[in-house]
Amino acid sequence: MFYIRFLVAIVISSAIGDVYGEAQASTEVSFVAGDGSTVYAQLFDTAGGKEAPLIVAFHQASANGRGEYGSIALRLAGAGYNVLAVDQRSGGERFGSENRTVKARNGGSTGYEEAFPDLEGALVWAGAAGYAGKPIVWGSSYSAALVVRLLAENPGEIRGGLVFSPSSSAALGDSSTALFMDKVKLPLLALRPISAMGLPSAKAQFESFAGLGIKTYIADPGVHGSSMLVESRAGGDVEATWEIVLAFLAGL
Repeated sequence: MFYIRFLVAIVISSAIGDVYGEAQASTEVSFVAGDGSTVYAQLFDTAGGKEAPLIVAFHQASANGRGEYGSIALRLAGAGYNVLAVDQRSGGERFGSENRTVKARNGGSTGYEEAFPDLEGALVWAGAAGYAGKPIVWGSSYSAALVVRLLAENPGEIRGGLVFSPSSSAALGDSSTALFMDKVKLPLLALRPISAMGLPSAKAQFESFAGLGIKTYIADPGVHGSSMLVESRAGGDVEATWEIVLAFLAGL
């Protein structure tokens, strides 16, 4: 059984609304995953409230939800989406914010595959929180691989997904992207930066996605993971990538 609780902590001022007209504020949220671990996240609200779609976003290695998704979540909120940016138990302080889930754990950060219960718990939280429609799931690097598994195993609970630079690392064990991509029957968009396409593994993975009818996009300029949507990280204009992402979301 999953126990859900909200920790009320408004951490972003109403000044957000001056920049992103539809965004309001962000609130710290926590939930308990199926194995009893407490997981923390940041909920970015849009003016449409719970009638608007919810995106559940998971970060890359050594990172955290607020750090990786701060500016991304604000733009998505401005476009009319609620965003839950999760701190998985495999993470750290990359992008300048603290991973609250890792901090709360006595053993610190875990391996990649061990974070999968956090994704399942976030999905349960999303289903119980009262948002209209099914959530959209979003992964970055190692969590993108876990999102592919989440989509494959929970087709009735998810609207669709986006995966940025899905990892093919052996460290994912039985949660490897290759083991689940052919089982995904929901709308899925896979994205990689052009700089990664010279790697045989990345090229082969994208060819497999395309062969399965999964939408793919190569970002130029780009950088690993969801950061390809952040101009200061990608090193150039990222509007073309944003257009692809927002068009896919609108199609869901």
